Amino acid sequence: MSASTRLAEVSAEQCLPVQVFLHAARLLESELNRRLCDGVGVTYAQFQILAALACRPQRRLRMTDLAAAVGLSRSCLSHAVARMEDAGWVRRDTRDAGDGRAVDTTLTDLGLDMFAMANSVYARGVRELVLDYLTGDQLQDLRAASAALLPLPDAAAVATTARHFDLGQRRAAGHC
Repeated sequence: MSASTRLAEVSAEQCLPVQVFLHAARLLESELNRRLCDGVGVTYAQFQILAALACRPQRRLRMTDLAAAVGLSRSCLSHAVARMEDAGWVRRDTRDAGDGRAVDTTLTDLGLDMFAMANSVYARGVRELVLDYLTGDQLQDLRAASAALLPLPDAAAVATTARHFDLGQRRAAGHC
């Protein structure tokens, strides 16, 4: 069966919810990015990097693992981390002197403070843009549908990000 034949088997009625979902996701990410930039001077991509590092052992991840955790290409991640390193939020270290490719990124104390501030803006945005509009059942449906769409390795990354979000909330409230 050719690709064009398979595409023809998907009706407009079936495509519509996918298009609405993708459009809503783009708008949500764009608005969260705007709020983070305006609120604390952090892009959404930088926030994801801060969150991915915040609860890791020693707040440290190998660059290749960090790229996978935040869904960025290694090139995009490298540029973002370089800007964050210039700001003092992260530090890059070579893990093994014999293998210069094994580079770790470590969240600094300043970066952890930035994460706590950015997480407050992010949490407020999530509340105002999503949670205030969905019932508990709709939120559960969204969680289930989103999890069903993710391949297994990404599902673990999403669960980790959710834990970062929770930790950031507790830190901001002075509980960590």
